[in-house]
Amino acid sequence: MSNQLNPDLLPLPKQLQDSAVLVFEQLLASYNSKTKAMLDGHLDSHPLIKSQLLRVFALSEFVGETVLAECDWFLEFLLQNQGDDKKQLKSYLAELLSESSNTDECSQGLRQKLIQVRNRCMVFIIWRDLNRLADLHETTDFMSSLADNLIGFALHILYEEACLQKGSPVGGVSGKHQKMVVLALGKLGGFELNLSSDVDLVFAYPEAGECEGTGMPNQRFFLELAQNLIKVLDQTSVDGFVFRVDMRLRPYGESGALVANFNAMEIYYAQQGREWERYAWLKARACAGDIPAGEEIIQVLRPFVYRRYLDFGSIESLRLMKARMDGIGRGHKSNQEMERNLKLGPGGIRDVEFIVQLQQLIWGGRYPELQITGFMAALQALVILDLLDRQIAEKLQLAYVFFRNSEHALQAIRDQQTQLLPEDSEDQARIALALGFSSYAQYLKQEDQHKNFVKGEILNESESEQVPSSNWVTLWHTGDLDSLVAYIENLGIYSGEQTEDAYSKRLKTARARLHAALAQLRKARDQPRVGGRGRKRLDMLMPLLLDFLVELPHPLRTLERCVKILESVLRRSSYLVMLQENPAVLKGLLQLVANSGYIASELARNPWLIDEIIDPRTLDSKADKASLLEMLDESLGRSEPDLENFIEVIRNFKESITFAVAAGELNGSLPLMRVSDYLSFSAEAILQRTFEFAFREATAQFEDKVTASDETSAAANGEAFIIVGYGKLGGIELGPASDLDLVFLHDMAPSRAQFLYRLARRLIHILTIRTRSGGLFEIDTRLRPSGRDGTMVSSIEAFERYQQTSAWTWEHQALVRARFVAGDAALGRKFEALRIKLLTRARDRIALRKQVVDMRERMHKSAGKGKAVKQARGGIVDIEFIVQFLVLAWASEYPEICFYTDKVRILEALGRVGLLDGQDVERLTQAYLGLRAEQHLTALDLPDQGRALQAIERYHDWVSEIWSRVLLNNDKIPGH
Repeated sequence: MSNQLNPDLLPLPKQLQDSAVLVFEQLLASYNSKTKAMLDGHLDSHPLIKSQLLRVFALSEFVGETVLAECDWFLEFLLQNQGDDKKQLKSYLAELLSESSNTDECSQGLRQKLIQVRNRCMVFIIWRDLNRLADLHETTDFMSSLADNLIGFALHILYEEACLQKGSPVGGVSGKHQKMVVLALGKLGGFELNLSSDVDLVFAYPEAGECEGTGMPNQRFFLELAQNLIKVLDQTSVDGFVFRVDMRLRPYGESGALVANFNAMEIYYAQQGREWERYAWLKARACAGDIPAGEEIIQVLRPFVYRRYLDFGSIESLRLMKARMDGIGRGHKSNQEMERNLKLGPGGIRDVEFIVQLQQLIWGGRYPELQITGFMAALQALVILDLLDRQIAEKLQLAYVFFRNSEHALQAIRDQQTQLLPEDSEDQARIALALGFSSYAQYLKQEDQHKNFVKGEILNESESEQVPSSNWVTLWHTGDLDSLVAYIENLGIYSGEQTEDAYSKRLKTARARLHAALAQLRKARDQPRVGGRGRKRLDMLMPLLLDFLVELPHPLRTLERCVKILESVLRRSSYLVMLQENPAVLKGLLQLVANSGYIASELARNPWLIDEIIDPRTLDSKADKASLLEMLDESLGRSEPDLENFIEVIRNFKESITFAVAAGELNGSLPLMRVSDYLSFSAEAILQRTFEFAFREATAQFEDKVTASDETSAAANGEAFIIVGYGKLGGIELGPASDLDLVFLHDMAPSRAQFLYRLARRLIHILTIRTRSGGLFEIDTRLRPSGRDGTMVSSIEAFERYQQTSAWTWEHQALVRARFVAGDAALGRKFEALRIKLLTRARDRIALRKQVVDMRERMHKSAGKGKAVKQARGGIVDIEFIVQFLVLAWASEYPEICFYTDKVRILEALGRVGLLDGQDVERLTQAYLGLRAEQHLTALDLPDQGRALQAIERYHDWVSEIWSRVLLNNDKIPGH
């Protein structure tokens, strides 16, 4: 058979060749002369089969013993070249499943049948593995399938027998027949079972109740069933065993009941589940029995395994757990013996798996792609998600495959559950040959390379934290704040503080602030509610934090902001672990907090936003409405939430996006236009889902008043209401602190006025309600027809009438940035067509020019302080008025200039039609983006009057010159 896994195999060394020939001669001796001649002839004509036969006999004493006991079956195996057919395993299992066992002698007869099938399948699997006809995946997959089928078959026979004797168990609540489910954990759960592994099992059943006819409690029925199943699988006879069974991973471990109902399991893991049990349940799957029910309980327990927020708190406890596991496994074994251990030895299988599974526990709650049981699949997912370097992953995979293949070669020798490399020279030769090495020394050299790499990764992970100066450690842990303050003062912590006080007074004030901040943090740390773990973790973090802090431009101000954040996370102290173990993340957080009071206050209010600093891939999705809607829907889930949960989800979604965008803008990874795209389209997504939620609620309240007419039916289906965004939302130019200018339009019958009013009020309530976590948006509806005096919701016809006959020029200017953002798509298209119609009306350009200039003068006179960037001559408003005037004045001739609502694309359109020349477009675009960027910095609590004045000065002459040319020269037509 041609197979890339079957290279030119090395010849058998003399000592192994002799033992292989001896077994072969014993096999031939078991046949009569006719059969022997037939087999000899077959092997002579198939030299590859003979070579494979001798190789397996040389490498596996177990196979030799089994085939001598099953010589008739093995003859058929050889004559049909069954080792070349990977589908053969299914035929062996099908033979088992097609037969029924004699229930009169169930336990003994069933066990013997299972052992026979297991041994035959093992010969087949080992044949393919040792001859490299199978890769690691096939071997573990076949072994896992074998276990699934044998466990499932045994359970089926024993369950049917138990029901005949004791009655069928029935659920006390559902009244349905109950079946047991076998949950596989460990290697069987991951479909990674090795050649001679035990199987980690948990037995469960859905409901408490009792058996029909006998009244036996379900618990007793399933307990006896579980005991019988273990006896059939685990008991060893002269012919061998089926599978060794390990039940120590069940609830309460060895002291717990062998089987539990789902409710008891859910309560146990919710109230008493420990970190190591989360680790164990990473690989859980239903392998036999009532598999659909098993999948349900696994889903129920999934939140126990995968935490909603990034779970860096697992690091410390899981490392301790691993250390305990390693200690238990190593016991009093010598270092030399542990070096021989493929599984428990440093850099061995357990270490490789730990690297991957720890990442699954940390990130799995955020990324469902990691909620998988197989090592290889999880490793690949980590690479795809950029959580693990591809080259490191490839080396880890090579090490894992090498160790697992070595493990299989070792266990194939005598079907023993061992991972200890042999000291016997013959067995050493077997391991080397099985792995493709001409000597055991060469094998050990390769093994050392893999182990050293894995140990390096474990070491890098465990020693990733930066060690702070011993002075920081001593001063923080002694609790002597005066000494700590004096030490910090000597490092010049006050140098970045800006104040007009005299130096001595400034020093005194700064010293008091520093002392107060540190005292406040220590007081918070010592609160009883924090607990010993939180105090310990803060004490480990603070020396490193202080070490980084004094290097920042404004360390005292940053420390005061950090204190509030640290206070908020003391009871969620996993973040303290994460920051201590990830110095780069800690530095990044301190830099953001130093630069932005907004960032600091958001982190103090919502500490879960630290996740966005750790893993900023919230912004990996496209900055469009469809992608952000998909992201929001994932947060909302499939079930319909109540109002409180809905508000909490959309608020968290909005906070997450806004925070991630702000952090990206501050660290320079996100340009201004992308910032506005994310903020604008995430607001659209929220408006769309909020509209749908509010519509359903309003419809439910008025459902008794809805008639069967077409128009009200359409209304009930939400097909006649839209939200129009004006201002920054309409212009796709939202900033970090922008409010939403909204107008509500409908196309419903007048009889629906009360419904529409209730719908609009409900919408505004959801969008503006203040919760303990804060509000969502500031909403401004004054741009609706007739402003505050107008109705909350206008029909599309009334809106058109108003715009045609009563609207002021400034309202037409506002329409330049108006855009359909949520609601019924058909009505949205109708509005967009109406907007184009209104903007492309022919206007008196001279009169329009005067109205625009007069409006700008009134705005300038009434502008408040602190709005220089927006209202100053040459500022943002001037640019907006230039653009709006040109659109209103010339859209009748150039309708393409009103297709877009954002300034940058409108300016590009004005340039294309010649209303502005290329230099004007470039200068206005540059000025507009530069001034908006300054606005964003101010919104992020980075106000700087000097910087703002410099921005105005930078662009003033450009903007003012174009303003004069476009709006003050009545004789000149722009662009001509």
